[in-house]
Amino acid sequence: VEERFTINITGMPPTFVGGGSDNKWTNIENWVNKIYPEKPEKYAVILADAVIDESIQVNQLLVSDEGSVHITSTGGLTVGTGGIQCSKTDGSAIVIDNLHSGAGFLRVDPTYKGTMPRITMRYQTQSTLDNGANKVAEWQYIGAPGLNSTIYVDYNTWLYKLDEPNNNWVLQPRVDSVSLDPFEGYAITQYGQPTYEWTADMTT
Repeated sequence: VEERFTINITGMPPTFVGGGSDNKWTNIENWVNKIYPEKPEKYAVILADAVIDESIQVNQLLVSDEGSVHITSTGGLTVGTGGIQCSKTDGSAIVIDNLHSGAGFLRVDPTYKGTMPRITMRYQTQSTLDNGANKVAEWQYIGAPGLNSTIYVDYNTWLYKLDEPNNNWVLQPRVDSVSLDPFEGYAITQYGQPTYEWTADMTT
């Protein structure tokens, strides 16, 4: 059984600095004075590159200039009411990045001056074409992820908006960017494997 016994007499929050045999969050050797955030109500500070390969719960997480958090396919991170903070001073942001596909991410813009934070989301679609003569493009159904939402598409994409009173799908202009109305339904079909990107103001 792995030992994670900690007694915090310093008053400082559990602080990840690495230095153990690996960069795993669950390795107590990677934490200052072996003070590990054992309970979900703990507050954790990350000063190095931390790898999470199992389910972790903390109440609040602070990632410093030198720190980063990588969640593997077997890991998970649940943050309670304290949320995730980024103390980086170089203008960078919190980024949730899908490295498997290389084209998906969620980014919170730290420089946006609006009332609510502005987010950017990107994902790459799977190819919807077969190799035969009857090539069929599949449909994806989406909605605006926030206020002042814009989707960026290419000319291999057709975007339709649902006219709910008339139960009809209306083709939107074939342009590089289209504004999406909140609480409205949209459908996308495409040829090839394009990458879609949204920007929007987060709402509460």
